[in-house]
Amino acid sequence: VVLALAIAWGLSLPGAYASPAPEGEDLRELAAILDTYARPGDVVVVNYIWQDGLLRVYAPKADVQYVLGWYTDDTVGPEMRALLARHPRLWLVSYEQPLQHPSNQAGWWLEQHATRVLYQEQGITRLALYVPACEGRDSLTVHRFEGGIVLHSAGVEPGATPGEVLSLAMSWTLDGAVPQEVTVFVQLLGPDGALVAQSDGDPLNGLAPLSAQRAGVSILDCRALLVPVDAAPGEYTLIAGLYDRATGARVPAVDADGAAADHIMLARVLVVAP
Repeated sequence: VVLALAIAWGLSLPGAYASPAPEGEDLRELAAILDTYARPGDVVVVNYIWQDGLLRVYAPKADVQYVLGWYTDDTVGPEMRALLARHPRLWLVSYEQPLQHPSNQAGWWLEQHATRVLYQEQGITRLALYVPACEGRDSLTVHRFEGGIVLHSAGVEPGATPGEVLSLAMSWTLDGAVPQEVTVFVQLLGPDGALVAQSDGDPLNGLAPLSAQRAGVSILDCRALLVPVDAAPGEYTLIAGLYDRATGARVPAVDADGAAADHIMLARVLVVAP
C-alpha cells in the first residue's frame, strides 16, 4: 500500500506543478527568462523553497545553483559579497517585497552595491539579474552636455555573444543644478540601427537622481545591458545620453567644435555566434 501511494504521489507531482498557481506564485513566465538567459555558474537566490522547486521544473535547461536566501541586516552584506565573488551573475527571486525596500534585505543590498541587468515582474513575484558593480577607471573619455553636465565613460569589451552581459563604467559631474526630470539612457543598437537593449533611469539603479547631486561631485554610474539571445552577428553600437522623463526630449550633447547631437557614441561591439 505504501509503495502504491508513493508511486501515485510521484506520478501526480508534475501535474501539480503544471496546474495554474495563485497570482504571484505562477513562475512560468519568469522561469522562461531564466531558462533562456541563465548560464553555467550563475546563482539563483530564492525566498522560499517552493520557488526553488517550481523553477527547477519550469526552467530545466538552467544550469544554475539555487540558494535559499534568508538574511539579516548583519549577514546580508557578507553573504551577498561571497556569492558575487563565486558567481559571475546573480539572479534574485523576490516575493511581495519591492527590491528597493529595507525589508527585502537581499534586494536592498544588491540595489545599492551591485549592477542590475534585468528586471521582470509576474504578479507579486520579481526576478532580477545582477552583476558585480563596476569600479572607477583612470582612463576615461570625456563627453559634455548642455547645462554643464559632463560624462566620463570607460571602454567596454569589444566583442560579445548573444545572452552575454555588457558592463559599462560611467561617472557624471555637474557644473550646476539639473532639472528634476532629467535622467540617463544607455542603448545598444543593432547593425541596422534598431534598438536591441537599453538601460534607462538614474545612476545607482535609480537611487541617485542627477538632480540630487551637488555641483563638482562625481557620481559613479554602473550600467549593464543583456545582449538578446537572438541577436544576429554583426557590429553593434553602444550610445548614451540624457532626456527629460516628462517630455522625452533629449538633452543635446556638445562636441569640442560646438556641434550638438542627441546622444554620444560610447563604443562599437562586435557580436559573434557563441
